[in-house]
Amino acid sequence: MYGMIQSLKNEITRVASRGRVNAVCPGWTITPMARSLTSNEPAMKKALQTIPLRKFASTDDIANAVTFLASNKLASHITGQTLFVDGGMEGRVINTLDEIVVKDALPPQI
Repeated sequence: MYGMIQSLKNEITRVASRGRVNAVCPGWTITPMARSLTSNEPAMKKALQTIPLRKFASTDDIANAVTFLASNKLASHITGQTLFVDGGMEGRVINTLDEIVVKDALPPQI
């Protein structure tokens, strides 16, 4: 995807002079499909060990990032970028199990 974004941001201006192309890459997000994860506390803790913010994203978190990048007012000079909405997730364990409070990790609507 990264290579495609980099190429497309250059090509889109041939069709639309102010066209912009960006990507949003979500991390662990509590969606209706992923809601079953919330009943598995050990799995939640394992995932949260890799997220510095020690919380899962809500669908609103992802939608807000998309809305920002889609805005001609807020992001008119942003193109060819990938915005990671993942709480800083690195894929390595950075939090110990005792640092994780599962109830604080879930979005409010859960």
